[in-house]
Amino acid sequence: MIKSVEIGNGDRQTMLNELLAMKQANPNFRVIDVGATASSWSLKALDAIVDFNEPDACVDVKYFPANINREADWEPILRHVEEFGKYDFSICTHTLEDLANPQLVCSQLSRISKAGYVAIPSKYREFSRFEAELYGQMYRGYMHHRWIFSIRDNEFIGFPKVNFLEIDKWFDRLEDLAEDKRDLNFTWSERLDLKVINDDYLGPTPRDVLMYYREQLFNDDVDRLCGKKFPAPS
Repeated sequence: MIKSVEIGNGDRQTMLNELLAMKQANPNFRVIDVGATASSWSLKALDAIVDFNEPDACVDVKYFPANINREADWEPILRHVEEFGKYDFSICTHTLEDLANPQLVCSQLSRISKAGYVAIPSKYREFSRFEAELYGQMYRGYMHHRWIFSIRDNEFIGFPKVNFLEIDKWFDRLEDLAEDKRDLNFTWSERLDLKVINDDYLGPTPRDVLMYYREQLFNDDVDRLCGKKFPAPS
């Protein structure tokens, strides 16, 4: 269940302060970060890390080496949880957009933790042209990301970054490089589900695919949060 949703500049200090306060109030409150070695903001609150890359030697927390795209790599973590119980809170910050299988990761977060925090780039940033210039072209968003995420009707939804998005001027409406709209984050409890647009089927026709994206990416929960209102897609 998705709880608080925010658009911001990527500052995690408030979230870190809340976690540290919970750990101070309850010394048994345990926190696990999936993908922590790419972002060190959470280290002061952590009890465990799951990542492909090994953390620095000075980081004194339990480390689960894993390629989180592979279900088999989660088995040691699940055995640990079966023996010691779920972690109270999980963190997954700017990781899901890089992965081949973010649905697997979301389902596993639900299995290893009671609640959590997820952060990804906002759709506004992913539709803006800013990062890399190749052959005289500016490309939308972060070139190494596989997904655009948003929230609609309180559901976490993933949109594969397919090729037509580069040339469809309809999506120019979503470009917004404001610092306070670069990051989408939310907390969840009990269960984290990721719904992929049209059940992960890009078909049956190009027109259908076009309309899935136009209808689902505009005037959603995130736009309402930011006070944005767009024309009906056509």
